[in-house]
Amino acid sequence: MIGIVIPTALTAAMALAPIQEDREQELSNHAGTIYGPTGLISVPTAYSAKVRTADVNMFFGKDNRSAGANFSLIKDIELGGTWVNRNGANDRGFANAKITIVPSNFKQFEVGAGVIDGFDAINRTFYVVGSATLATPDVSADKVGQAVGFKIHAGVGTGLFRERLIGGAELQFGQGFSVIGEYDARNFNGAIRYSHKDYFGVQAGFWNKGVFVGATTKLNF
Repeated sequence: MIGIVIPTALTAAMALAPIQEDREQELSNHAGTIYGPTGLISVPTAYSAKVRTADVNMFFGKDNRSAGANFSLIKDIELGGTWVNRNGANDRGFANAKITIVPSNFKQFEVGAGVIDGFDAINRTFYVVGSATLATPDVSADKVGQAVGFKIHAGVGTGLFRERLIGGAELQFGQGFSVIGEYDARNFNGAIRYSHKDYFGVQAGFWNKGVFVGATTKLNF
């Protein structure tokens, strides 16, 4: 049933996307997942790469390593590719795509619909996820405001996500540090992420019962 609903939702999302209003996304502490799309550790979020920006990501875990890039030529449409190296299995390349929708009456809520491994090299996965900003840190130099930001994410996916619920949360401290946690339909994972301005970030934590480190750099074009 989910395998029918999610592709249908993806098609509807692509049809609705052009009517969404312009807005600024706070993406300074966002990175690609091990499977590719912009997100937490392995769980995608609703957010997409900034337009005319390529996010280059690397992930090094106990049994899995990956490298890839996400880019956007059209606002709120993300395309990407990821090369995955797995212990005891052949290396595989993933083709990924995502579209982000912002309901006009919910400025702090976004919906992402996408596909991981579009050509089914390992396990084609469709997903829909909602992301909500519950608190935004005030980083203005001339005043003191909310010190901590908080975002939550929840959705469902097929394939790699086993037709189960997925989700996570982020605590953001200013524009640099964030603490993230997720449930990927198999395990609870967590990490600390640091972004230097808007062009380089690193993260470290635990995923799939092992430790990992990752890095992201952003290229404008």
